[in-house]
Amino acid sequence: MNFDVAEYVFGLLKEGSEHIGFLSTVDYEGNPDVVALSFFRHEQTLVCGTDKMFNHSRNLENSDKVSVAFFSGVTISGKAEITGSVISDENKSLRDEYRNVMPRNWENYKDVNGQIFLCIKIESAKVWRYISSIPYQAKCDFITGKQTVSQYNSSESTEKS
Repeated sequence: MNFDVAEYVFGLLKEGSEHIGFLSTVDYEGNPDVVALSFFRHEQTLVCGTDKMFNHSRNLENSDKVSVAFFSGVTISGKAEITGSVISDENKSLRDEYRNVMPRNWENYKDVNGQIFLCIKIESAKVWRYISSIPYQAKCDFITGKQTVSQYNSSESTEKS
């Protein structure tokens, strides 16, 4: 089966659009912490504006590894980092993109002290798709370029580099 996971993922997560996803981090006790957030994609990075005091922001002190699940069936994994204040000049390009893509969020939070950019470098993606009524799981490692497509409950898989 010929299926380009990266093309599919980036087609769903179009640049210049807002995407609602569920960010999963790990708290200081090792428990998962999940929160719904609005993201936009900038090249190979997911970006959201959030508060530095929220649990999911503070959880990054324990582990920078995160996942974001979208209603489309795409799950992104990667490393997150806080890049600073949404109003600082060092983040002008992200701030401008945030303001254009998510104007309501910008208006609600632009003057709130502690608003930061959380950036997630996309390292891998997992996609569930039905093709001819057959469920498939496709995975892509964006670092190595390796892709695997497997039929659900089947040992058959194809790999593509």
